[in-house]
Amino acid sequence: MSKDYFGEYVVEKPEFTKLPEGDSTVRIIRAEALTSFQKYDGSPKDELPEWKDSGPQLAITVVASEEGKNGGLTHRFNALGYKRYDELSAKELESGKYENIGGYACVANKSGDMTRMIDTDRTQSCKNILNQFAAAAQIPVGETLMEGVAKAIANKTNMRVTVTNKQFEGEDQLRLTRFRAEVTATVDDGFEE
Repeated sequence: MSKDYFGEYVVEKPEFTKLPEGDSTVRIIRAEALTSFQKYDGSPKDELPEWKDSGPQLAITVVASEEGKNGGLTHRFNALGYKRYDELSAKELESGKYENIGGYACVANKSGDMTRMIDTDRTQSCKNILNQFAAAAQIPVGETLMEGVAKAIANKTNMRVTVTNKQFEGEDQLRLTRFRAEVTATVDDGFEE
């Protein structure tokens, strides 16, 4: 062993135990506003899709906060939903202005770049998921999301989540699928102090 062990030590990516599938009580330890073209650290992704419009995303990391449990998970929330090519109407298909790129209905913008078509219903679904997350994190209605998330991190606010394993591009991927506020129940036992 070298006399200058730490001077020669090369830092590696630490191991990160993932939350298991099922329900867990967690707290948020990190949140970053990113785009779909960025890694969690803010650097550009190595491979980008053919379309040129990146979507806004909120990336969070949660860790188990139940006694005797451990693990964490990073999750991304999308702010926008996009129309699938196979959902275009006959009239839209006949127009010839849409291309199927990665299953999305893409159209050229003014600069000639291919961009995805925003879908109102899917975007509303994204907002509903964000609002469910905010409610679980006990962020009051009317407060900005990032301000509320910062408070939830500082206050170590617990919430309940469900972790599911879903296929993404042919690989297993653990995802957070349900968010609920951690409720402490008080039971009236009939005794007065």
